[in-house]
Amino acid sequence: MNQRFPRSNCSAFALAALALLLAGPRGYAQQFVLFDATFTFTKDDADNSKPSKSHYYVRDKMLNADRPKDWTNPVDYRNGTVHIRAEVIEKPEGGAPTTWTLCYIPNKGQKAGYGCTGTDLYKEKGVYEKDVKMTSFWQNDNIVWEDGIKEMHLVMKDDSGGSGHAHKRTDPEKFFPTKMRITMIQVAKESTYDPKLVPNLPKNDDPKAAGDKFADGDVVIGPGYKDAPELAVKDGVPRGTVTPFVMNSEDSKIYPGIAKRQPGVVPYKRKVWVYVPKQYVAGTAVPFIIAQDGGGYVKSLIPTLDTLIHEKRIPVMAAILIDSGGGDAQGSQRGLEYDTVSDVYANFVETEVLPRATKEAGVKFTTDPDGRATMGGSSGGAAAFTMAWFRPDLYHRVLTYSGTYVNQQSPLNPKSPHGAWEYHENLIPKAEAKPLRVWLEVSENDNGSKRDEASLHNWVLANQRMAAALKAKGYHYRYVFAKAAGHTDGKVTRQTLPEALEWLWQGYAKK
Repeated sequence: MNQRFPRSNCSAFALAALALLLAGPRGYAQQFVLFDATFTFTKDDADNSKPSKSHYYVRDKMLNADRPKDWTNPVDYRNGTVHIRAEVIEKPEGGAPTTWTLCYIPNKGQKAGYGCTGTDLYKEKGVYEKDVKMTSFWQNDNIVWEDGIKEMHLVMKDDSGGSGHAHKRTDPEKFFPTKMRITMIQVAKESTYDPKLVPNLPKNDDPKAAGDKFADGDVVIGPGYKDAPELAVKDGVPRGTVTPFVMNSEDSKIYPGIAKRQPGVVPYKRKVWVYVPKQYVAGTAVPFIIAQDGGGYVKSLIPTLDTLIHEKRIPVMAAILIDSGGGDAQGSQRGLEYDTVSDVYANFVETEVLPRATKEAGVKFTTDPDGRATMGGSSGGAAAFTMAWFRPDLYHRVLTYSGTYVNQQSPLNPKSPHGAWEYHENLIPKAEAKPLRVWLEVSENDNGSKRDEASLHNWVLANQRMAAALKAKGYHYRYVFAKAAGHTDGKVTRQTLPEALEWLWQGYAKK
């Protein structure tokens, strides 16, 4: 097997020797890069690797020469954690579940003589990161940590378990060739991984700098924000038409109307805007996106769609921007529509809003769920996810800002006693994965950011757990954490909306 020793790795370790002297007690580094390897791995490489087939060997100059001889003293790395960063740069199409087993080969071992951890399971290109306790992985106690590590063995596998070596499969073309960047950072006991101390990682102050903008995974942006240029439609770009209309509650069979502290039926009016792109061909079924709290997105979503459609970055698509029936939170019409964990609101849109939008704007909407997206902020974001969760036969694509994945459902429902908190607490973890693609954002200073878990009303914690739950089940997701920003922060929306939409519509093929 022809091993590759990228020059960037060697220079990275030279930098690391300086950067990692951010010292803890007594001046010792609290984390260090064990290795940072970028390599291409082919079927031929796997078949001819020696002494063991399927192995990619990280040894000699590829390992950090300044790694400690003793991992227990004076700094305790043995009882710390390892931060594993797997960047999938190239991968065959098809989404075959893949993982890498990462084996520590010690200078001195006992029993099996080595121990192994691994990357997260992945299906597509992107950056996948995790922290693993050094005392938790397979055979970690077979290593004499006082004598250190001499090399690392990396083994590509499928999702069938320990023996599922990718090169042994009958369909190796689903796995090879691949290009990877795998980085392992050892973190001392009672210390926390700090990405700023790892040389040459993409900067996370801009979503475009955080690796592939189409990748799944977690991204940090801010604290500075600028409106995306796509919001200002350039001269010569075709402009779509917008048809507004009003729906009266008296005409609804599903939502006759309620309001806080007002008994009985309380009538309301609902504003709706239908955007139809200039490129739409009359009579054809067009993809579309639903926007909850639609009036709040007229000035951002519509010009963004004009720009992105013209630049062929998203499909030619319509948008239906729907206001709620009014009010907010428990006891309101908006709360009833958006915070209820059921299929009622999706059915309302399907049976009452879309037929009216078709009539008013003269447009035909696709029935293909892969060509249907839904979005919103706060409770409108929770509503968007609820539409797709309960009706995946109707919607596959979800975009949310500061999603209200908290306990705000009213009236109470015994099937979901914690409201939308149930999504990350029970529903997603316990259900088979659905064919959904989810982009979600939360802000550092979002609602309830200082409240404890028991409140079931911390938006930051709820969105973090949504992202983790989606990741654990293998969903396509992208989670954006916005520093120094607030709840449904307009400056965050105006910066991220074009890229969010472009990510959301990846993989769409018109049927």
